[in-house]
Amino acid sequence: MNLINVGPGDLRAFIAVARAEGFRRAALQLGISQPALTARIQRLEQAVGLLLFSRTSRRVALTDAGARLLQRSEHAIEELDSVLQDLRDEAELKHGRVAFGASPSIAAAMLPAIIQRFMVEHPGVRISMADDLAPPILEKLSSGVLEFGLIPSPSRGSEFDVRPLLSDELVIVAPKSMGIPINRPVRFAELIPYPFVTMSRPSAVWKTMFEAFQQYGHTFKPAFEATSAVTLLGFVESGIGLTVLPAILADQHVLHSSFRVNISDTDFRREISLVTVRGRALSPASAALVALIRAEFRKLPYAISKTRAAKPGR
Repeated sequence: MNLINVGPGDLRAFIAVARAEGFRRAALQLGISQPALTARIQRLEQAVGLLLFSRTSRRVALTDAGARLLQRSEHAIEELDSVLQDLRDEAELKHGRVAFGASPSIAAAMLPAIIQRFMVEHPGVRISMADDLAPPILEKLSSGVLEFGLIPSPSRGSEFDVRPLLSDELVIVAPKSMGIPINRPVRFAELIPYPFVTMSRPSAVWKTMFEAFQQYGHTFKPAFEATSAVTLLGFVESGIGLTVLPAILADQHVLHSSFRVNISDTDFRREISLVTVRGRALSPASAALVALIRAEFRKLPYAISKTRAAKPGR
């Protein structure tokens, strides 16, 4: 008989007989019939080619081969049970790890409350988040460092699954000292002559402004670029130039020397998506966090399903 046919059940039966020193008591402990238990032990003995028990009318005792097998099999079953329990605990979110990426605006404005709730519900799960621009997050997704990303929608290549979640408004914030009208709407063309400070070149915000300037026949040449929205708002508050920020982030800051410009002819938006590597399953902990994020995002007025329902022609 091939040893590959020996399974954990056979070893558990063997251990039970060895500990009980008899078949009847072991069968009761295992919840199987005595003939079924006897058949399992015989199958195991056939597989190894040696008797494992010496049987008398009074007791069942281990042979030398049986004693050696008992020592090894108990350790093997303990290891197997430990691994299986570990996997079960992971499936039940008693422990685990989540590694994901998010654009800085989403990370700062929308995720803290969601992550705090998840951590309370699943205290054994460790969470690691990379708040970065989309290109570095996509690289880390490809390499397996991260499991999913919440970023401006990338081009839908063959490597990634992209599920749009939010239609995120972009707003222009200007210094009051520049004389841009505060109490009336302005056309975007009126702002082109002013200096801009903006998110750095790989960002979706920079790309949006570059394309908007192109539509008006101009080249977008910001006076200053940075990766931090706080830095940009500091420059705007100091009167250096205008900036473009996600509305969800701009709403979190109190503006003293600047204001949100009311643009009459242009609606700047970016699409925020859940991005995963195609064909790569999420861990149970990551899948649970994604489900919570999607559920919370669906409640927002700028969730994709709501904005598309409100604007069927767009």
